[in-house]
Amino acid sequence: MDIIRIIFAVLLPPLGVFLQVGFGLQFWLNILLTLLGYIPGIIHAVIGLIPGVGDVASTAMAAWVVAEAARLGAPKRLLARMGLNVAIDFLLGAVPLVGDLADIAFKANLRNVDLLERHLSRTG
Repeated sequence: MDIIRIIFAVLLPPLGVFLQVGFGLQFWLNILLTLLGYIPGIIHAVIGLIPGVGDVASTAMAAWVVAEAARLGAPKRLLARMGLNVAIDFLLGAVPLVGDLADIAFKANLRNVDLLERHLSRTG
């Protein structure tokens, strides 16, 4: 029975919780957290299926990170590097299949936030 609970906990977490504790608070909390995790993932996957729409949406979010860096007073050289990361991410993302694999390896937003954090830690 334990292996079945583990399988359910991985594939469908609320069912795994139900098998362990029943319809308690943990079950309903797990339903809520599962929906909050699945729904954005499903929306992202569906948007990604529409050619160009997912790339434009992710580029817009990445551009916002660069705009916030500019608002915080990041130097032009840093903003240029961040912009290059966004451009590379967009161009790689525009290539079918290659773009999906590139999204796994090249994360412009994470790189840009890291660049900005390093800059801010040096400048105070």
